[in-house]
Amino acid sequence: MPDPNETLCPDCGAGILRDAPRGLCVACLTRDLFFPEDAPGDGAEEVEMISTWRVLGQAGEGAFGLVYEVQQEQPVQRRAALKMLKPGLDSREILARFATERETLALLDHPGIARVLDAGSEAGRPWIAAEWVEGARSLTAWCAEKNLTISEKVRLFQHIVDAVSHAHQRGIIHRDLKPSNILVSKEGAPKVIDFGIARATEQVLARSTMVTMAGQVLGTPAYMSPEQAAGHGAEADTRSDIYALGAVFYEILTGQPLFPQEKLESSSIQEALRVVREDAPVRPSLHLPALRGELEWILLKMLEKDPSRRYDSAGELGRELER
Repeated sequence: MPDPNETLCPDCGAGILRDAPRGLCVACLTRDLFFPEDAPGDGAEEVEMISTWRVLGQAGEGAFGLVYEVQQEQPVQRRAALKMLKPGLDSREILARFATERETLALLDHPGIARVLDAGSEAGRPWIAAEWVEGARSLTAWCAEKNLTISEKVRLFQHIVDAVSHAHQRGIIHRDLKPSNILVSKEGAPKVIDFGIARATEQVLARSTMVTMAGQVLGTPAYMSPEQAAGHGAEADTRSDIYALGAVFYEILTGQPLFPQEKLESSSIQEALRVVREDAPVRPSLHLPALRGELEWILLKMLEKDPSRRYDSAGELGRELER
């Protein structure tokens, strides 16, 4: 007799609990987390007002949230990026993750991190309004458009490292650092965004500890640390962010991703994770000989498979870059 608490995953047909997040099995949910849509998709909905914020348009869509460009007239006129939980995603796990993001952002106060302006709930769906980055472009798009020199890229990267160091000093690990989560304003100022799967260390956010399924992998494979790819995300520490920063730095310096995109996206999830855990990237200087020397050494140390061989924190990395 069928279990009334079970159903089938609509993507692969595997047996799942009826209250599974997004109605998917762990494998299909993980795939959705790996490759979320950067632009509005089927989740788009017509909304005019969210609390005191007037909706100007939908700016993006992720695995769990819809992002709107919004404007507030009172008490001050200001624009924001408002992230709201998608309809129907009210499982305990996802609500806890969203609450963690809200509390995480509230702890951070740094010019290189988009700050929280407001938060609330609309029809049972929590939302967060964060600073709008005017004229923002992703980090890689900005570097390509401006045709930056190596020195200019290093200086820009130092600002990003300083922002991540601020989070680390407050016990916050981002866990999903990638170019699309690092915006650059029209003035050239970088802003780290989307702490959606951040984890607070040392019980900083003990009131809303994120619930995760055993062995669940969270992040984006192209920038994910080997320990996260091994399913040890709950054990990830500041060194996982160092690895992700290394993957980002590699890409903006060489103009090439750490691992070929087609190799990750055309593979099964299991193979993509194996590549991250085991495969060595092409040495940066083979892409760009000018990187040979101390800068390449720093970059390769960031990308060590063994966390104990990386920099311990963004602060240590920042001091090394400064030297």
